[in-house]
Amino acid sequence: MNRDLKVLQVCAVDFTAKNLLLPLIISLKENGYRVSLACKAGKNYEFIKSQGIDFYDIPVARDYNPIKHLVSIFKLYKLISSHGFEIVHSHTTAASLDGCIAAKLARVPVILYTIHGLHIMENSSFIERAFYNFVEKIKCELSTFVFTQSEEDRVYAINNRIVTSEKIMTIGNGVDIDKFSPVFRERFRSEVRDEFGISYDSFVLTIVARLSKIKGYVELFKAIDLISDNLEEDFYLLAVGDVVEDEPYPLRKEDLLNIISDKNLRKRIIFTGMRNDVNKILAGTDVFVLPSFLEGMPRSIIEAMAMGLPVITSNIKGCREEVINNETGILIPPGDVEALASAILKLYKERELRERMGINGRKRAEEEYDEKKVIEKEKRVFEYFKIHKFMNG
Repeated sequence: MNRDLKVLQVCAVDFTAKNLLLPLIISLKENGYRVSLACKAGKNYEFIKSQGIDFYDIPVARDYNPIKHLVSIFKLYKLISSHGFEIVHSHTTAASLDGCIAAKLARVPVILYTIHGLHIMENSSFIERAFYNFVEKIKCELSTFVFTQSEEDRVYAINNRIVTSEKIMTIGNGVDIDKFSPVFRERFRSEVRDEFGISYDSFVLTIVARLSKIKGYVELFKAIDLISDNLEEDFYLLAVGDVVEDEPYPLRKEDLLNIISDKNLRKRIIFTGMRNDVNKILAGTDVFVLPSFLEGMPRSIIEAMAMGLPVITSNIKGCREEVINNETGILIPPGDVEALASAILKLYKERELRERMGINGRKRAEEEYDEKKVIEKEKRVFEYFKIHKFMNG
């Protein structure tokens, strides 16, 4: 087969496509694949189109409403059938279900599925686990091959008979370690701080996450309020993110700010909204925090480590795989406000510890989370199926 294979990438929203899938899509295109994207068009539509990617605006279901899923499956089936895609690669928890089913109905030769994070929390009930295991098993059964970003997810999936060991591979997660590099911290520190009215020597704690209860914002604000008497006028919090469309657990900025009893401290909490220059924001940061209740393999933590920042995060799946406790950051029990407050205060006071953890984090990011290495693993699987499914029958 000499012609280029037609590949369809499926996810729920274009925010995911731009921030998580674009490097893979571009790399596949550079290697001769004809790659298209199907998801709901939003603010990132024009940018993605500008990259020369065929974009099909299909509202893919994000919840478990069966009617919405039937509509999504039908629309995806029509798209796949009419364009003759030979490889369909689905992403994210709910959208991947529709993508896998539609691809199977359309008799696509190769169906790939990436587990960006199993939707199972540490305290999930038996019924919740049974339900999600069942849904994941359906997707894996329909797929030709499965990628997982987390090794812990791979082990869980095999042990719970969701997928066989031969059919799943851990690829990890990665970032552009040249874009997220400590060399930019000196270059952009003043620029970023000037934008927000923060002095050069002040302490900046940053969270990069959508405004959702699942990300631990409430606990973060409670922790800051708890230690407010120990914080000087040099303490700032940058909250980078906003509520995304169809967010099941949205938060309002006003409600979060009302948690802080100290009005002067409240003025030093800055909501930046969504940003396209997260590397610059991190350049102006001293400590990164992500006290989530549920994650896959959070890219934001890897970005922070790559920038040479210490990380405070929850001791949950994904986060604990990235952060080595007391070496590249501090792991705290999810939902534990006092432990979170203690970790923030510790790194606020101990500059040498911050610097040591940051150096260790950068080294770990270089060794384990280089985006190029992750993409190469995925491309090898694409190439395998290209040879064995399409060139050799």
